[in-house]
Amino acid sequence: MNKFKFTTTILISVFFLNSCQQSADSGKDEYSSPEILESSADEANDLVGSQNAPPLNSTAADYTHPDKKFVRTADLSMEVKNVYASTNRIESKVSELGGYVTKSDLASNVFSEKTYEVSKDSAVEVRKYTVSNRMTLRIPETELSEFLIALGDEISFLDYRNIQADDVSLQLLLNQMEQQRIENVSEKLNHLTSENGKISEKQQLISDENSKQSELNREKINRMKTEDEIAYSTVSLTIKEKEKAAEIPVINLKDFDDKYKTGFWLSALNSVKGGFDLLQTILIGILYLWPVFVLGSLVWFAIRKYRKSANRIPA
Repeated sequence: MNKFKFTTTILISVFFLNSCQQSADSGKDEYSSPEILESSADEANDLVGSQNAPPLNSTAADYTHPDKKFVRTADLSMEVKNVYASTNRIESKVSELGGYVTKSDLASNVFSEKTYEVSKDSAVEVRKYTVSNRMTLRIPETELSEFLIALGDEISFLDYRNIQADDVSLQLLLNQMEQQRIENVSEKLNHLTSENGKISEKQQLISDENSKQSELNREKINRMKTEDEIAYSTVSLTIKEKEKAAEIPVINLKDFDDKYKTGFWLSALNSVKGGFDLLQTILIGILYLWPVFVLGSLVWFAIRKYRKSANRIPA
């Protein structure tokens, strides 16, 4: 009886374990289907992409109002994969949108340079450097937003992005009113100049008219400058890339110099000649001192004669 109970218990346990295993396998197959895995991977990539995509555009770049005029400027600094390629694409996009480039300073900054010997005659120069470009772009006001969105395709890392929209509506109105005032004063001065009067008075009127005309010209230029800044937004852009290394084959200068090094016997012969030239130079230098020898000899003879004369005097 006990044996029967023991056998029954074992069979029930095996059946229960088998059922649990099948349930786990079916759940595993359900959650590991290719469709679900692919969907999860796509969602993860979209999430990462949305988190990494820097928000270059702004309402400051495309906000409009019927009664306001804006001077828009943008200042950006970012890291790209290849500065040369990005520069070409950015300048092409600017031209496509009807803008133009006023400055493009492309430069390589070398911060490490070392030469490694490869063979007796050759070597490799390893040059570590970075490439950057500082650009100033003029973009039509209506295309600034599109340009900033297109610029996002070049970014590997964004350092900063500053966009500013200055309302110059009142400034334009003031310029217009000031220009009208100066024109009215100029017309009055011109009318007074044509009337009869003293020459001195007319000279002063002509001088005042010239001054007003000069002010009028400045106001016109200021208005044209402001209107140009409104029509074309100014973008200051700095792009750079990660450090790179260039391997440049060069001549092994160390062995190249040893190739033309002077031999032992020739060096010894040159040393003998050099020693002889040194001796000759010393002798010639001594000959330059002959006045000293002559003067010294005369002094010596004079002292000797004086001593002999002193010895002859009786005590």
